[in-house]
Amino acid sequence: MDENSVVLQANILLNELLSAYDEKYHSSTVVNSIYDTAWISMVLRKTEMPTAPEWAFPVCFDFLCLEQAEDGGWGNPFSLVERITCTFVCLLAIKKHLRISDNLSVKDQVDLQHRANRAIEFVHSNLASWELNALDTGLPIGLELWLPVVIEQLEKEGVSFAIPGKDRILKLRLEKLSRFPLEVLYRPSSLIQPSPLFTLEGFIGVVDFSKLRHQTVYGSMFSSPSSTAVYLMESPEWDPAAEDYLHHVVEQSIVKHNRCVPQLFPTSVFDIDWVLNIFVDSGLSLNNLDTHSVKTLGNMILQCLEKQDDILGADEIICPEPDSTAMALRTVYHSLGAHRSIQHMIDAFEGGDNYFTFSGERDPSVSSNAHVLQALNHSEYYATFATTQALVDYLVALSEERVESLSETLLGALIPLTLFQAVVRILLRQNPDGSWGSISLREDTSHAVITLKSAWSLPFISATLSQEIGQAIQKGQAFISANLDAPFNDYTWNGKCAYGLLAVSRAIALSALLETRPARRYSPKVESLYQLDMKLIVKRAEHLRKMRCFADLPAWIIEATCLEAVFLFRGSRQPTWLEKSVHLDEGFLIMLAAICIGLNYSKRAFLSNRILFGMLELMEFIYTIDPLIDEELSDRSPETLQLIEKLVHQVLADIHLPVGSDIQPTKKPVNGHQGETITLEICHGQIEIYKIVKAIEYGTKQIMENPHVEAASHYDRRNLLMELRYALLAQVEKLHVGASLASCHERGLNFYRWTQGSGADDTFSAVVLKLMICLVKSHLDTEICPNPTEKYLLEDFSRHAATWGRLWNDYADVERDRASSNLNVLDFPEFQSPCMEDGRDLSPDQLKRHYLADLIQHEEDLAEKALKKLTNAIQSREKHAQTETITVLHWYMDINRAFQELYYAKTIFTSHV
Repeated sequence: MDENSVVLQANILLNELLSAYDEKYHSSTVVNSIYDTAWISMVLRKTEMPTAPEWAFPVCFDFLCLEQAEDGGWGNPFSLVERITCTFVCLLAIKKHLRISDNLSVKDQVDLQHRANRAIEFVHSNLASWELNALDTGLPIGLELWLPVVIEQLEKEGVSFAIPGKDRILKLRLEKLSRFPLEVLYRPSSLIQPSPLFTLEGFIGVVDFSKLRHQTVYGSMFSSPSSTAVYLMESPEWDPAAEDYLHHVVEQSIVKHNRCVPQLFPTSVFDIDWVLNIFVDSGLSLNNLDTHSVKTLGNMILQCLEKQDDILGADEIICPEPDSTAMALRTVYHSLGAHRSIQHMIDAFEGGDNYFTFSGERDPSVSSNAHVLQALNHSEYYATFATTQALVDYLVALSEERVESLSETLLGALIPLTLFQAVVRILLRQNPDGSWGSISLREDTSHAVITLKSAWSLPFISATLSQEIGQAIQKGQAFISANLDAPFNDYTWNGKCAYGLLAVSRAIALSALLETRPARRYSPKVESLYQLDMKLIVKRAEHLRKMRCFADLPAWIIEATCLEAVFLFRGSRQPTWLEKSVHLDEGFLIMLAAICIGLNYSKRAFLSNRILFGMLELMEFIYTIDPLIDEELSDRSPETLQLIEKLVHQVLADIHLPVGSDIQPTKKPVNGHQGETITLEICHGQIEIYKIVKAIEYGTKQIMENPHVEAASHYDRRNLLMELRYALLAQVEKLHVGASLASCHERGLNFYRWTQGSGADDTFSAVVLKLMICLVKSHLDTEICPNPTEKYLLEDFSRHAATWGRLWNDYADVERDRASSNLNVLDFPEFQSPCMEDGRDLSPDQLKRHYLADLIQHEEDLAEKALKKLTNAIQSREKHAQTETITVLHWYMDINRAFQELYYAKTIFTSHV
């Protein structure tokens, strides 16, 4: 859409914001489901003289009945959590009307009872899939407070349900109530309202509602219609101001627009701020819009800032928070050219290294931290959009020398990695119709398009990737244009129920439709940060294209994989124990990273950076220890090996695994780690032993002190440490055995026992798997496999995968092992038997490899079978089971296959050398 068309539509939107504004109650463009409407429908009018029960807002109950879906439920059809919770509240409203109303006709009673029965049937048929215990994020705001109240009130009405996860929610409610001093609600009102006022329905039976009247602003409780309704229901005295507020809200939603009552009213400051800022960020100058509308809206925000000491909420009468304050300050600058100090915002909301959602709160807000950068919300595409906008703006500001430079790691690695991943993952997630999101939302698509436009001109975007971006933008814009006036379904914001913002959603869509590409210029200094060795990248891309596991990947994804691998390598922690004598070639490490990233993209896994970084850092350790021992250790006498073995035990024994609340972030010294106990003296003055064991100490602690590992369960951390012990001791065992079968027999090892035992441990395969398990979740004492069956199946899978790795490693390494005097599985007597001859026209070495190939396939099949059983066990326990866990397990298997292919092709060794 050309700029003139966008300007025309934008001016219409600004005019709608102005015309909807009410001098007393202001306005709101929030659209959501039935939740607040249901609460208002339960308000009984209170009068001085006893009369027949009278519902204060009958239009809400009539609307509620009309909104019941064919399946008997209410709420957002795309969220089962919301559908069930909204159905609970609506069912409560119907049961109360059946019990209290004394003027219902028989027909009305039958109709309402039928509606109640349908609602009950809906809940029963969906509760099993709800699984509150599995929900860690995305819960409606305050659900742990108000859901138990609704359940209790339903039980009083004679309706009860067996709710999975109910005990957890009840426990959370008690914990929250115990932390909040209720007397705060009874104190005189101030600018900073107590946030529990937003969810008063969760405090029924807990607070004295007769002491809350002073908390109302123009009749509302925290601008929440449902909280205001509960206040009217529970207060012993009728509040006409609260009634007037609700009548106005009902009039503006149900009566005038045939929409559910919004969960926030008013939100005029929020609407104005976001609409104007979205236009600015998309490259649409406010000077091109209707001057009167822009100036009038800007002055409205300026007046609010002046009244409230430069801190604002979603509206003048809502509790201030940094999200809205930051946006308001930008609004008055872009619309009026007014410069307001940010000091009031910093004083009110800064908390150490974060910003708080509301002044005085104890918990930091991800949303607020991102929004002092540029904002964050419920949709993953919005989160990506906001982060990308903020980081791109920073790079532009850095080019113009308006901000200070960040650290080399942040500026040269983590920022480009974040931006690059944002672009590639958005490109890979586009739907065939040009949209984004699981339900093809217009707002998600708009965010994705704007993100791609913002990143299009970044210095590290290659010509190939730029072409893909352009094509994706065109397809996305076509979808938005075709659905610009479609029925609204962009419920991307998270509240008591999911909600959308009509004006904001429209502004985002119009901004995405702008044909112009944002003009961003980067200084030579900034561009120099991202000068990449394209010859190396092309070389790695050629290697990947030859691999079977990447055969179906388009060329642009393979190139993007190698580019991302460079930034991942730059951002990985560079341990001090990487000795110069075994320094791993950058190309080799980038190849390792590219394999992990490429498999991540080929299966659309989109694993987090904590897993990618953890994997790369472990690989650096693995591919350092083996050559370090080979190159540094000339004295391999039994006494020396026993000393190394003893010191390895000592290193691992010094690692403390705190439990539960004892876990604290590890404070690491500037140069090294806590508890360094390896000295040259205890290594008997032998410098080669010192170098080896010191590297093991640093590497082991680097792994175990990873913050995400420390946040894993005690069981999973202990399991990782145990596998590290087995793997490191297997390195020493390998030196004991050497190429001597006699030594192997002396230690009670035959082909099978060695292959399944220390031979498999020596590959570090199980260490890789157990590290991934620790990195999957960062919830204290939450085990990935919580029962004996899953634990056993995980170990079974781990052992078969490690044995499989040992066998294909030796298949590829026969010549190398012989040259290095290392034991190879083909050296065992089982492969020397005269009975091996089977009449085939093969040389002895070829025949050995033939049989070894059979065993490799056997172990791969067993690993696959164990993985399938483990996956089924996890999924049978939780229908919506830890998706990331299962994805990581399959990703690990794919990495094994990729490395097997590399070993066979000798690529890994050529790259290394």
